[in-house]
Amino acid sequence: MVPGDKTVIEQWRQSLRQSHNHEISLGLLITKNRSSLSFSSFCEELIELIPEITLKKETSPEDSPPAIKIGSNISYQALPAEKELEPFLQALTERVAPTGRLNPVLQDKLKTLKVPAFIKIYITPHCPFCPQMVQKLLILAIESELIRLTIIDGTLFPDLAQKDKIQSAPTILLDDQFRWTGAVDSKELVELILKRDPAQLSPASLQGLIEDGKAAEIADLMIRSGRIFSSFLKLLLHDKWPVRLGAMVAYETLLERAPHLADQVLDPLWDKFTQVDDQVKGDILYIIGESGQKKMRDKLQVVMAGNYGDEILEAAAEALENLQD
Repeated sequence: MVPGDKTVIEQWRQSLRQSHNHEISLGLLITKNRSSLSFSSFCEELIELIPEITLKKETSPEDSPPAIKIGSNISYQALPAEKELEPFLQALTERVAPTGRLNPVLQDKLKTLKVPAFIKIYITPHCPFCPQMVQKLLILAIESELIRLTIIDGTLFPDLAQKDKIQSAPTILLDDQFRWTGAVDSKELVELILKRDPAQLSPASLQGLIEDGKAAEIADLMIRSGRIFSSFLKLLLHDKWPVRLGAMVAYETLLERAPHLADQVLDPLWDKFTQVDDQVKGDILYIIGESGQKKMRDKLQVVMAGNYGDEILEAAAEALENLQD
């Protein structure tokens, strides 16, 4: 932190103490990414200046970006400094003592939101327009926890920026489908959020629910829509085990509450069976075994007669046994 930032933080703390008497909670996700050290240092300095903050740390073995978390739905993959510091501090204030800065009409509209909205905003240091846009989005995210906001410093994490084809800042992405460069009107954004088709949610958006421990919500979304999302099938085939595990939790919820929808997962998974690695094959066989669909027995017998390793043959035999019960 530069001296000017420390002065802003100290002034903010004084105003907070005068008007509120609340404990402030902040999250810190530490990963194997080399930027984690900078994020830890920022939070340590922040706590020295604002002892009222309780820092909750969590670690991840992944090389994904570290993050500073405000509540359950705001994530900073950026280090708020200079003009970006004020919106960050304001968000902390709003969490403990909301001031209702959002237009009442938009407030009422957001109360009808049922489908999570995943918003990313890419910023860069010294961008003259980024702080204002970040502030607008923070107000929306504070108003509704179904708005999952991630603020990303594209210069700090160029790989993310390249993946999302970011060429300027600020750039706002909604569900990895809709894109704005520069400013976007809050009303326009809210209207689009409310009109989205949940079946069009990207795999990354659904994965975000899994990573938040809300895999069952994916099943809820599909039940309300009356169909299986193509992105959900991709999660069941994902190369990372924790993602597949979360998707299987959603599948088990479907199996319990909407078995007719759960049945629609089986044939698409079987079509991909020969194209995936053995770990994913084993999970597909588990799903088939749990499905209770005896029509899948012939396919399991094909596996058992095939040229597969012992683990796959054992998984097929166990699935077949489950279907014969």
